[in-house]
Amino acid sequence: GISVLLSRVLTRRFGVLTDAIRKMREGSYSHRAEVGGHDEISELAAEFNDMADRLQTTEDARRRFVSDASHELKTPLAALRLYTEMDAPAHAARTLAAIERMERLVYSLLRLERLRVGAYPFSFQAHSLAAIARGSIAEMAALFPDRAFSLEGDARVRCDAHWLGEAIDNLLKNACEHTPGGGRVFVRVEQAESTARVSVEDEGGGVPPGEEERLFERFYRRGGADAPGAGVGLNIVRAIAEQHHGAAWAENAQKGLRVTISLP
Repeated sequence: GISVLLSRVLTRRFGVLTDAIRKMREGSYSHRAEVGGHDEISELAAEFNDMADRLQTTEDARRRFVSDASHELKTPLAALRLYTEMDAPAHAARTLAAIERMERLVYSLLRLERLRVGAYPFSFQAHSLAAIARGSIAEMAALFPDRAFSLEGDARVRCDAHWLGEAIDNLLKNACEHTPGGGRVFVRVEQAESTARVSVEDEGGGVPPGEEERLFERFYRRGGADAPGAGVGLNIVRAIAEQHHGAAWAENAQKGLRVTISLP
C-alpha cells in the first residue's frame, strides 16, 4: 500500500542523486540532481548542486587558462624560432630542439583541452578496428624501421576513424619509443560481447607496480623528465576514448607495457 509507494518514491529520488554523483565522479560537472521537494533529500541534493556549481566554475577557469596560455605561447615561440634561425648562434641546434619541444607541448595541450570540452566534431560510422590499426602501423613503420609490428584480430565498431586513428598513433609511438631497436610492438584487436578493444603492447620493461594510472596524468613521462615526448599523449588517448563513451587503461605485460582502448 502506502508504505510500498513511499519506498518507491524514496528509492527513485535517491537514485537520481546517486546517478548525479556517479556522473560527477566521471568528470561531468555540468550534471545536476533534480530531486524536488522540501525535505532532507532535497536539501542534500541542493548542497550537491551547489558543490557541482563551484567545481564547474573551477574546471571552466582551468580550461580557459590552459587554452589561453597555449594560444599566448604560440606567437613568442614562433618569433624565437625565427630569430634563432636568422642569427644561427653556436648552440642553434640545441635551442631549436628546445623550441620544437615547447611547440609540441603547446599544440598537444590545446588539442587536449579542446577534446575535453567537445570542441571537435566527431563523425561516428561503422569501421574495422584492424583496418584503422593497420593504417597507423604503416605510418609508424616508416618512422621506426627497426621495430617489428604484429597485428591480431578484428572487430567492428562505431567510431570516428580519424580520431581513433590518432589515439592508436599515440599508443604506437609511445610503444616504439620504449621498445629497443630490433624489438616488436604487438597490436591486438578483440570483439567482446558489448565492447571492442584494441591494445598496444611494447617490450620496454613496463612500469613499477601501481604507476600504471599515473601514465595518464598530464606531463607525466614514463622514464623521467629526459624521456621523449611532452607527457600529454596518453591523456589525449583517454580523452578520445571518452569522447567515444569508452575507456583507456594501462597494465604491465610480459615484456613491457600494454595500453588498451575499450569502446562500446
